[in-house]
Order: sequence, then C-alpha cells, then structure tokens
Amino acid sequence: MDTIVKIDRSCPFDPASFSGLGKDWSLGEEDECSLSLTEINLTNIRLETCLKDKEKRIDGNERIKRLKELGRVRFDIKIFQTFWKNKDLIPQEWKNKVDGRTLFVSFDGTELYGPDGRLYTVFLFWSGKRWRWSPGSIEGSRGFNEPSAVLINTS
Repeated sequence: MDTIVKIDRSCPFDPASFSGLGKDWSLGEEDECSLSLTEINLTNIRLETCLKDKEKRIDGNERIKRLKELGRVRFDIKIFQTFWKNKDLIPQEWKNKVDGRTLFVSFDGTELYGPDGRLYTVFLFWSGKRWRWSPGSIEGSRGFNEPSAVLINTS
C-alpha cells in the first residue's frame, strides 16, 4: 500500500529557529526539484551511496556531484523536517543496520553554512532507542552506511 507524505511548503526552513542549529547557521544551495515537491510517495524513495566499484568512501561533494549527474532529486531539509516532526512516517527499514553499522540517511538537497563557514547537510538515524539527527560536513567522507535519500524516477 502506498503512503503519501505531504510536505508543507507554506513557510521556508529557518535554520535560526530550528532546535539544534541556531542563528549562526544559514541556507546554502538547494535542489530546486526537491523544493517543488509537495508530497512524496514513500515507495518512491531510494537510498543511494553513489559508490563505484571498489570504492569504500567518497566525500560529500563528490557524492552530490554524482547525484546531480544521475539526475536524482536530492531530498531537501523541509522533507527532513517533515519526517522529524512525524517520526511515524520514517520508513522502518531506515532503522536497519548495514553490515552491523547504523544507517545515517543524508538529506543532500539542502546545504547549510555552519558557524565555522563550512557546508553541511543533515543526517537522520536510529540510535537504537529513538530517532536522532546531526549535521555532517559535506567535506567529510561518506560510506556504504551513509546514503542519500532521493526520489526515484517514476516516469
């Protein structure tokens, strides 16, 4: 059965008012296709690492570049915020471990400037007891257990 998640686009994301970020954070580049989404069918979500043969890790910039080249719609921070406010909508398989490691799902459709001037995206993960989130530097490396949430091509 399909589950449709509504994305409230009536007000833009404000890092200063989001608990855990604050006034020293600001928005960077955003995926325009993601920003146009007002609903998502949960069956159309894919988690992608963009790792190529024999690669164990790539940095976040390279992954975003590869996702763009593939034409993937990278989920933005309003989609993350929708899941964060409605945790019962988060796909249950995101709780699964990958080769014994916690799955960190990245929302690469919104880049955030941190107080240090570096770019970040947010990760959503299951701690074993509850959902948590964390910003992760785009310059940092991403492995098999740190995929990006994207919309599959439904055409």
